Amino acid sequence: MRVNYEGIEITIMGAGRITPDSEWNIAPHKHDQYEIHFITEGIGRNQLENGEMELYPGIVYMAPPQEMHAQYSDKTSPLGLYYVFLDLKFPPHWEPLSRIYAPFSFSSGDLLSIFESIGSPAVDASIGNRLLGNMRLIEMVWKVLESRLQSVIPASPAQPLNQHGQPTLLLQNAVLYIQQHFYRNPTVAEIAEACYVSERHLSRMFLRHMNMTVNQFVQHQRLFYASTELKHTNSSLQAISERLQFSSMQYFAQWFKGLSSMTPAEFRKKHFIA
Repeated sequence: MRVNYEGIEITIMGAGRITPDSEWNIAPHKHDQYEIHFITEGIGRNQLENGEMELYPGIVYMAPPQEMHAQYSDKTSPLGLYYVFLDLKFPPHWEPLSRIYAPFSFSSGDLLSIFESIGSPAVDASIGNRLLGNMRLIEMVWKVLESRLQSVIPASPAQPLNQHGQPTLLLQNAVLYIQQHFYRNPTVAEIAEACYVSERHLSRMFLRHMNMTVNQFVQHQRLFYASTELKHTNSSLQAISERLQFSSMQYFAQWFKGLSSMTPAEFRKKHFIA
């Protein structure tokens, strides 16, 4: 199915679901189209040529064409996801979109409903249902694309933009680096070095355009991961603490309560979704 949004031609080339299985791994591969993964269950890793990303519920990963990547599922909390292959054609003055890896608000139930409407070779879906399902899927895909087009960084009048109205590459790179490495609590010095800027300049950019310090953003990403694990998985508090590389369970609990006003156990009891 093909539609045109804001001058961008979006064509759904294919879509499907990978159900949780502790044994599945996807060998390194790449595609000629964009590929979006909506992570709905479990834990896993996305291996890239230049690093590794954690995969967990609520994360969306979009691989641009020809990006080599491989997925590995955690054996104790198997990974489940939906994937969509896209062909995107942009206006002449636009640059192609790069990788997207970010928290994204979507409902697993909505995705299941969409894919049931679209059907598959094993499922008989009416033409009407397929049309409605594809339209709903394209709307969800557009929201993912829009998050990058409008930037992962909140817009502000003072925000420096390039000639295409997109946020500065420095902030995009810094945010992406943090999202890929938050589990080991990277320092401002490490992030600045990875982005080839001084700590002072990076800190100033975050305060001006993100309205928070670099470390506050890092801790926000770590808290998002911990709270997602507590809400959607049966991972033990010890396991979550170790993944975030805390020196002790006590320190993890103290850190979590300082940011959320609840201990990890209290948060899970209140928010756990089976």
